[in-house]
Amino acid sequence: MPSAQSLRKIVLASAAAAAAMTAGAAETWTYVHFTPGGLALGTGVLELEEAQGKGTVSMFSYHEYADGCYAKRKMDATVTRDAEFTVITTQDMMRGCAPLRITIRNDGTGGRQEALVGGAWVPDQRDHGLRRK
Repeated sequence: MPSAQSLRKIVLASAAAAAAMTAGAAETWTYVHFTPGGLALGTGVLELEEAQGKGTVSMFSYHEYADGCYAKRKMDATVTRDAEFTVITTQDMMRGCAPLRITIRNDGTGGRQEALVGGAWVPDQRDHGLRRK
């Protein structure tokens, strides 16, 4: 028999997945952009849209120096979900830009970001926010 906490996680994950599958629905989280040197540029928005089994992720920044690889553009993405996490992996990046894997807690309390470097996922040690809006 699953515990109450396990059932709660399953219900939350199911609700998040159902919300994402609704036509035209987008999920949004806060997203803090950084300069390559590590200076926080302020809080923008990470937006995920899903339609016909395909994901699109956008990172909106309100700062002119945000990274051109990711900010202010839409990127194709694969999306996987389980009871605890939503994992967004960017696809078909511009030349010279590393794919990202963003793992967000379904309870809305944050997550982590990794970049694909030399064939391995390397964790970004910065706090990008990743709080549900």
